[in-house]
Amino acid sequence: MLKVIVAPLVGGVIGYITNDLAIKMLFHPRKSVYIGKWHVPFTPGLIPAQKKRIAKSLGEMVSRNLLDGDTIRAMVLSEETMGKLRESVQRMLEENAKRTDTVRSLIECHVAHETVELYTGKISRHMTGYAMAEMEKRNIGKTISHNVMDICRQKMQNVFFMGVLDDRMLAGVEDVLAARLNDSIRKHGPEMLEREILKIEQGLLDQRVCDLTAQYQNRISELVEQLTRVYADVLNRYLDAVLEKINIGAIVESKVNSFSSEELEALIFGIMKRELNAIVYLGAVLGFLMGFVNLLF
Repeated sequence: MLKVIVAPLVGGVIGYITNDLAIKMLFHPRKSVYIGKWHVPFTPGLIPAQKKRIAKSLGEMVSRNLLDGDTIRAMVLSEETMGKLRESVQRMLEENAKRTDTVRSLIECHVAHETVELYTGKISRHMTGYAMAEMEKRNIGKTISHNVMDICRQKMQNVFFMGVLDDRMLAGVEDVLAARLNDSIRKHGPEMLEREILKIEQGLLDQRVCDLTAQYQNRISELVEQLTRVYADVLNRYLDAVLEKINIGAIVESKVNSFSSEELEALIFGIMKRELNAIVYLGAVLGFLMGFVNLLF
């Protein structure tokens, strides 16, 4: 009778201890153990020893299956998200319609004055550079000179000198005028353009928010739809490129690799403590059953 009780109990204790030891050996010891020059097997524990491989696999799994482009797109463009975005945009527009402070003071509530001035200058220089590049690409001097010479031709049709000035001479004048205009635009255009763009920017920053939004009060619903449509278009167009640049897998891998063995153990136990404990208790149950079964043979 004692054997019938003791054997299953011993089997249960053995099953409990072995499973508990196996789980602890996943994390311990945290460093390699040596006796002399002999490396003790299974040291360090499985997870510390394979941390880099685990980090890489986890990063790949997250980027491919959990936070891939389609999943994020479906989440940020869902009806629920778009509905919340519409509500937020509408509330923002309605609240701004009552604000009497300027655009500048509103921005400077969140950003330092120096930063505002810095980015104002950067924007004006960028816009100036873009405008100058476009004018050069379109040969604006040639366009202006051509239009001027066309007007001159029309005005001089019945003038005596028009018979003397043939098309080749007029074309030569047009080319000289185009070259002079292009040269003048290259020399003086950037400074003039940047000055005017800065005036526009400063004027916009010094406007009251309520004055700026007053003209759109009757179009709030339309603006809400336009802004949410722009949001959706930008995400659809650039999300994949942004995710490729961010490289979520590499971020996850780097973060996991930065964890110490203690932090990694705490993280895994924080997520799976109940399941790991269940494995230990299951070992006790199976050991108990195996001990009972042994009595039958």
